[in-house]
Order: sequence, then structure tokens, then C-alpha cells
Amino acid sequence: MEISNKSLVLIGVLTAGIIVSVIFGIKGVQGQNVDIIKLEFSDISFIDPSQTTVKIEDGKAFTADGALSSRFVTNPLFTSKTSIIEVKLNADDKIRGNTTIDYFVSNDNGQSWVLAKEKKFVKFSNRGNQLKLMGVISRKKEKNKSAWVKKIEITVQEEALSPASAISRETGGSQL
Repeated sequence: MEISNKSLVLIGVLTAGIIVSVIFGIKGVQGQNVDIIKLEFSDISFIDPSQTTVKIEDGKAFTADGALSSRFVTNPLFTSKTSIIEVKLNADDKIRGNTTIDYFVSNDNGQSWVLAKEKKFVKFSNRGNQLKLMGVISRKKEKNKSAWVKKIEITVQEEALSPASAISRETGGSQL
């Protein structure tokens, strides 16, 4: 992996209270772009409330009270100028006995979902440029303590930009 000072730009996005960090410009395999997205459940503005049933408490997402399974679905986290081809998840979570957390990713704004195993790249079979994440937190019996998730880091591999687009992206839109 090649990283230069010129192409590494850290952008912290704080819009409507959302805490999402994105690192742009890291060169990946075969010149593709790699982006890193960091989510924290201490601020839930990235969550789509119309599709989310988890309980959020003390900066963690849990199975809702009285439920065996609950889910969270994000709003679009990232829009690529090209196509998102693969992602990798790393989560700060705790899986207890008789509980599970399954993560799913979508590169087409939630039209199709792919199971994502932690710390392994998952490739998308379709073309898409809008990343969403879904998590399903489950337990076998209501009396079981819930698993929880606190933070999630997503590494996004996208198709390479054309040289003109890459210059625009690195310089914030101005040509050198």
C-alpha cells in the first residue's frame, strides 16, 4: 500500500451531529481507492430510524427489551464517484453466550445485502456506489443478556478514478 502526504486527507464529517470519519486517497490494489469510515453509537444520527429496532444505551446498540432479535440500518454512509467493489468490517462488539451479531453491507443503497464477516473483505457482485450497513443483534432467549456493538470501522475499496477525477479529489476540486 502506498501512502503519500499529498494524497492522504483526513476529513471529519460533522453534519447534523453525525460522527463519521473518512480517510480518502489511500491507494489500494491495482490503483483502486481505499476509504475508511468510522461509526460510533455514541451519536446515532447515521442510523435510519424507520428501519432500526435496536436499543441504544451508553453508546452501544443492544437487542431491544423483550425482543429476541433487533436490527439497525444506516442511512447512506458513503457515495463513490465510481463503484464500490468490496468492503471489510472491524467492530468493537461483544458476543455473549447464546447471542449473535450479523453484519450486512449494501453498495446499492439497500436494494441488495451481502453478509459481511468481520476482518474479511467481501466483494460485491453488482455495481453500486452508495454504501449502507445493517446489523442484526440476536439472542436465543429473552433472559439471555444481549450482545452489543459500540464502534464499527469499514474499509471501502472502490474502482480507480480517472486521472482528472483523482486530481480533483486530492486537491479539493482545483486542478494543479
